[in-house]
Amino acid sequence: MTTQWQGDQKSLDIINDGTNNKLQLADTGDYSGQFWKFIPVPGYTGWYKLATMFTGDKVLDVINDGAGNNQLWMTNSGFYSGQFWKLTKDNGWYR
Repeated sequence: MTTQWQGDQKSLDIINDGTNNKLQLADTGDYSGQFWKFIPVPGYTGWYKLATMFTGDKVLDVINDGAGNNQLWMTNSGFYSGQFWKLTKDNGWYR
Protein backbone atom coordinates (compact mmCIF):
# COMPACT_ATOMS: atom_id res chain seq x y z
CA MET A 1 0.00 0.00 0.00
CA THR A 2 1.34 3.37 -0.97
CA THR A 3 0.28 6.98 -0.66
CA GLN A 4 -0.44 9.30 -3.54
CA TRP A 5 2.24 11.64 -2.17
CA GLN A 6 5.02 9.01 -2.03
CA GLY A 7 3.86 6.96 -5.01
CA ASP A 8 5.27 3.54 -5.76
CA GLN A 9 8.67 4.36 -4.22
CA LYS A 10 7.42 3.92 -0.62
CA SER A 11 5.12 1.27 0.87
CA LEU A 12 3.46 0.71 4.23
CA ASP A 13 5.75 -1.65 6.14
CA ILE A 14 6.41 -3.02 9.62
CA ILE A 15 9.55 -2.04 11.54
CA ASN A 16 11.53 -5.22 12.28
CA ASP A 17 12.59 -4.29 15.81
CA GLY A 18 11.81 -7.37 17.88
CA THR A 19 8.30 -6.27 18.81
CA ASN A 20 7.24 -5.87 15.17
CA ASN A 21 4.24 -3.68 15.93
CA LYS A 22 5.26 -0.28 14.57
CA LEU A 23 4.48 0.96 11.07
CA GLN A 24 6.55 3.01 8.66
CA LEU A 25 6.77 4.05 5.03
CA ALA A 26 9.80 2.22 3.67
CA ASP A 27 11.44 1.85 0.29
CA THR A 28 9.26 -0.47 -1.75
CA GLY A 29 10.76 -3.92 -2.12
CA ASP A 30 10.11 -7.61 -1.86
CA TYR A 31 9.64 -7.51 1.94
CA SER A 32 7.07 -9.59 3.82
CA GLY A 33 6.02 -6.55 5.89
CA GLN A 34 4.77 -4.90 2.71
CA PHE A 35 2.49 -7.76 1.66
CA TRP A 36 -0.93 -6.99 3.12
CA LYS A 37 -3.90 -9.31 3.35
CA PHE A 38 -7.50 -8.07 3.61
CA ILE A 39 -9.49 -10.43 5.86
CA PRO A 40 -13.29 -9.98 5.78
CA VAL A 41 -14.86 -9.34 9.21
CA PRO A 42 -17.71 -11.85 9.68
CA GLY A 43 -21.08 -10.12 9.97
CA TYR A 44 -19.69 -6.73 8.82
CA THR A 45 -20.02 -6.51 5.03
CA GLY A 46 -17.33 -4.32 3.49
CA TRP A 47 -15.12 -4.24 6.60
CA TYR A 48 -11.71 -5.94 6.78
CA LYS A 49 -8.84 -6.68 9.11
CA LEU A 50 -5.41 -5.96 7.63
CA ALA A 51 -2.52 -8.32 8.29
CA THR A 52 0.95 -8.64 6.79
CA MET A 53 2.85 -11.70 5.75
CA PHE A 54 5.57 -10.66 8.21
CA THR A 55 3.47 -10.31 11.36
CA GLY A 56 1.16 -13.25 10.69
CA ASP A 57 -1.67 -13.16 13.22
CA LYS A 58 -1.18 -9.49 14.17
CA VAL A 59 -3.50 -6.97 12.52
CA LEU A 60 -3.57 -3.22 12.00
CA ASP A 61 -5.23 -1.52 14.97
CA VAL A 62 -5.74 1.91 16.53
CA ILE A 63 -4.23 2.33 20.00
CA ASN A 64 -7.07 3.07 22.43
CA ASP A 65 -5.13 5.22 24.89
CA GLY A 66 -7.62 8.03 25.51
CA ALA A 67 -5.04 10.54 24.26
CA GLY A 68 -6.24 11.12 20.73
CA ASN A 69 -6.67 7.52 19.63
CA ASN A 70 -4.89 8.17 16.33
CA GLN A 71 -1.77 6.02 16.67
CA LEU A 72 -1.56 2.85 14.61
CA TRP A 73 0.16 -0.41 15.53
CA MET A 74 0.08 -4.11 14.83
CA THR A 75 -1.44 -6.21 17.60
CA ASN A 76 -3.04 -9.60 18.17
CA SER A 77 -6.27 -10.07 16.30
CA GLY A 78 -9.49 -9.77 18.27
CA PHE A 79 -13.03 -8.58 17.69
CA TYR A 80 -12.34 -4.86 18.22
CA SER A 81 -13.71 -1.98 16.13
CA GLY A 82 -10.23 -0.41 15.91
CA GLN A 83 -9.21 -3.43 13.84
CA PHE A 84 -12.05 -3.09 11.31
CA TRP A 85 -11.09 -1.19 8.14
CA LYS A 86 -13.17 -0.13 5.15
CA LEU A 87 -12.00 0.94 1.69
CA THR A 88 -13.84 3.86 0.09
CA LYS A 89 -13.22 4.57 -3.60
CA ASP A 90 -12.69 8.22 -4.53
CA ASN A 91 -11.63 9.24 -8.06
CA GLY A 92 -9.79 5.99 -8.69
CA TRP A 93 -8.08 6.05 -5.27
CA TYR A 94 -9.06 4.27 -2.10
CA ARG A 95 -9.02 5.73 1.36
